[in-house]
Amino acid sequence: VDEIFKRMDKDGSGSVNKEEMYSGLLLLQLNLAKYAGPSACKPPKRKVVDEIFDDMDKDKSGKIEEEEFVDIMVVLCSGIASRITAQIILKLFVIPFLARKIVAISTLLLITYGVISSDVAWYAKDNAFLEFLRSRLPESVLAHLPFTVLTMILLIFLVPFALDAIDDFFMDVAEDSKKEETKED
Repeated sequence: VDEIFKRMDKDGSGSVNKEEMYSGLLLLQLNLAKYAGPSACKPPKRKVVDEIFDDMDKDKSGKIEEEEFVDIMVVLCSGIASRITAQIILKLFVIPFLARKIVAISTLLLITYGVISSDVAWYAKDNAFLEFLRSRLPESVLAHLPFTVLTMILLIFLVPFALDAIDDFFMDVAEDSKKEETKED
């Protein structure tokens, strides 16, 4: 944290202003993205950084001293670690599990209500589109196609939703921290 603060403090004043803070955080996010992936390290918007700056500027000097900067880094790094953890858990465990369960339940319901037959694969029916698919894709791909498509749909919608929720949570933590500091003063 000391090294990062010193790199942000361009003029060597022992504090950083909003401009130095924003450019330093963008640089930090870019460096983290090399190791954790770009989606795990979404850079905060300028407005968000300004809000965090104002929230954490305890003495209202318009500058962030190193002690205040440590508090900012705790909030931001906790958010980044949570984003990375959530992505790994969602992508490797939760979404595949949900997709398999949804496909299994849907198949059971379709068989129960006579929409499909349990002795014939869904892709074996006479249909121009399915014939087109059978002529171009191996059977092993067709057999897993519903799971694959559903997994992709869940990834597209669930991961961003979860990451936004994590970002909102850590913004609330920063605001609560500011309120507690104000009460103590």
